[in-house]
Amino acid sequence: MKNTVNILVFCTYIFLCASLESSAASKEIRVGIYDNKPLIFMAESGPQGIYIDVLENIAKTEGWNLQYRQGTWNDVFTLLTRNEIDILPVVAFTESRLTQLDFCEQTLISNWGQVYAKKNLSMESIQNLEGKKIATLSHDTHGEYFKTLLAQLGISYETVLIENYAELFQALESGKADAGVVNYLAARNYAENYELQSTPIVFNPIQIRYAVPKGDPAGLLTAMDRHITNFKADKNSVYHTSMAHWFGAESPSFQLPGWIKWVFIILSGVLIVLVTGNIILRVQVKAKTKSLLIELKNRELAENVLRESEELLARSQELAHIGSWKLDLIKNRLTWSDELYRIFGCDPQEFAATYEAFLDAVHSDDREMVNNAYYNSIQERLNEYEIQHRIVRRNTGEIRIVHERCIHERNEAGTIFRSVGMTQDITELKQADTEREKLQEQLGQAQKMESVGRLAGGVAHDFNNMLGVILGHLEFAMDEIEEDHNLYSDLKEIQTAAKRSAALTKQLLTFARKQVISPIRLDVNDTVESMLNMLRRLIGENIDLIWKPAAYLWPVKMDPTQIDQVLANLCVNARDAIAGVGRITIETGRKSFDEEYCRQHSGFIPGNFVLLAVNDNGCGMDKDTLKNLFEPFFTTKEVGKGTGLGLATVYGIVKQNNGFINVYSEPGMGSNFKIYLPQLVVTEDNAKADSEKKAAAGGTETILLVEDEPTILRMTSMMLERKGYTVLSAGTPTEAVEKAKRYSDAIALLITDVVMPEMNGRDLSGQITDLYPDIRLLFMSGYTANVIAHHGVLDKGVAFIQKPFSMVDLTEKVREVLDMAPDKNQTG
Repeated sequence: MKNTVNILVFCTYIFLCASLESSAASKEIRVGIYDNKPLIFMAESGPQGIYIDVLENIAKTEGWNLQYRQGTWNDVFTLLTRNEIDILPVVAFTESRLTQLDFCEQTLISNWGQVYAKKNLSMESIQNLEGKKIATLSHDTHGEYFKTLLAQLGISYETVLIENYAELFQALESGKADAGVVNYLAARNYAENYELQSTPIVFNPIQIRYAVPKGDPAGLLTAMDRHITNFKADKNSVYHTSMAHWFGAESPSFQLPGWIKWVFIILSGVLIVLVTGNIILRVQVKAKTKSLLIELKNRELAENVLRESEELLARSQELAHIGSWKLDLIKNRLTWSDELYRIFGCDPQEFAATYEAFLDAVHSDDREMVNNAYYNSIQERLNEYEIQHRIVRRNTGEIRIVHERCIHERNEAGTIFRSVGMTQDITELKQADTEREKLQEQLGQAQKMESVGRLAGGVAHDFNNMLGVILGHLEFAMDEIEEDHNLYSDLKEIQTAAKRSAALTKQLLTFARKQVISPIRLDVNDTVESMLNMLRRLIGENIDLIWKPAAYLWPVKMDPTQIDQVLANLCVNARDAIAGVGRITIETGRKSFDEEYCRQHSGFIPGNFVLLAVNDNGCGMDKDTLKNLFEPFFTTKEVGKGTGLGLATVYGIVKQNNGFINVYSEPGMGSNFKIYLPQLVVTEDNAKADSEKKAAAGGTETILLVEDEPTILRMTSMMLERKGYTVLSAGTPTEAVEKAKRYSDAIALLITDVVMPEMNGRDLSGQITDLYPDIRLLFMSGYTANVIAHHGVLDKGVAFIQKPFSMVDLTEKVREVLDMAPDKNQTG
């Protein structure tokens, strides 16, 4: 017996210790409570309201012991600022209060201010408050905001300060005040007990949160935000059940005597009906059953039609990328169509179905604009509004652009209680508009480039004529004196300057894409080496140009000016990619690719190729830049510092010569351009063409020379006559035709300018060929204007010499054309 007593005493001691330890371990939290139903209030059974339900659920999980301190709003707000309580539910979030308090990040409910007034007062707008007595709560956010608004509008009034909402509505009913400023949710619970009117004056939408003293000394906010976030995502959580309870239909109060009374009355009535109607029901049962079956069938047909209509609507929304939505302002319940979930990229089970959840899906940079548009439309009593903004899809993070239209619905009092709307994904339409604008800009740029090209062509034609005269007469003068003559060195300097001017003109034509392309057999190493000095001046002294030629290169067939153009464009781009000191390397090589290799490497072509590579140690390029690298007008340079045509021109030249380009680059790792030009297979025709070019100049044939510039005509005639040719000179095409008709002997060669006033050189050659079918043709010009060339490439069999030219160049070209086979020199 004694042992049993001892065991009981020991167990009791252990239980008491555990209880004391548990009690000591719990954290006491002081909570302020005031009257603001249904968010927070004190009932006979204790603290009640949505914010209390959520807080007590969190406290139960965290092990907090909640101690409530009741008072007016002014009382508990003062306690919070003095750190005499740890947390105050239902505090309007404002920037000014952040200097005194800290707030939860999460919001349970958004609320707004509204003006209530006596029923006999006319309150259609805020101007009707002029000279009225207006009741507000002390330290109330809506009240303070409304006072500021009235002051800005210049409306005079008398302020009546009230401690709580119950007293405020009593003051309105008793006539102590004409109008009162309240929050909408409080008014919803108090106004029905008073003979008052809700006015259309709605203002200041604001978020209602939990607040703690500055610095959160009790360390509550992190846990609060974590739990509230989880509650919103879970439709079965205390957040959603409490919202449904407080904003749903109120349960009727239980009254035992009345309930019993009505039960007996109903049961008595039922018994009477059953007894008196039994016989009638038996007679009518068949007719009623038949009628019911017909009704059920009609209802089933109606449901099928409704279901098909809903399916058609959903399919139509999917095809048009349009979703519909509905927002219940009272319950803050948001309803979306299936297409809207697809547009926003989220699962209905993961969506909180609130206005705040929708705002979270809006792009952060557009969120404030969207929120202001919605609440401003309510404040300004608009019936509808439209807006475009960006969203971020939850499942992919992709940014989309949507067009939104909203229409507000009002109750009998004119208060907005619901918003409905549509949201359309217009991302592709926006992209198409952007692309259209980009193409329009490119067209304008192309038209400007074409204008520049026409100007360059005209300038080059006249300037080359003048340079031709200068160079020609220099040659005549230099032939007349010995090299040791004191004037010879001066003439040599003049000749050098004139040749440099000719080179500048050629660069102008290259820029304007008016140069004549005449592919020949060439060694890439020799062509690059002739460009090195010019390239070094082009890139500047702070960048090293390294040249790595490969031995025994295969020949290629290409116009050497195109090699110049490719290297100039690539080196300029490399220079611009290097910040400060850097390095550009040009190298050549031989590469062969078989079909198996080309199948595994996209863009490669089987065969033997000469490699021309340009690489740098500049900033490099990302994948998006590489993807658009060769597009016309694409440039990463600032406006005015690049046309976007350089690499497009390089690409066109390589493709024109049946080659291909491979580019490798990474940000910060520099860039490497590898150009592959097909090997020229040497045949007897190639060798013969080379030997023909080296044929001795001079001859005795008769040449018809046509040139509209008198100085060029006279100088060219002198060059040919000095080499033994008989020259028939003509200053116009008409004069040339007349001389050809009158000349009795054979004319072996027609040399004509391409661009002339009466007719172009090609048309003239046709008339002369009718008179002399076997005559050879040689065209000359500063530029071709596509008369004898297409896209800058000479027509097959057309012989051409670029102005200005030397006597050696002219006589060698004349000899070459005269010695051609009869069928190889033609006009196209």
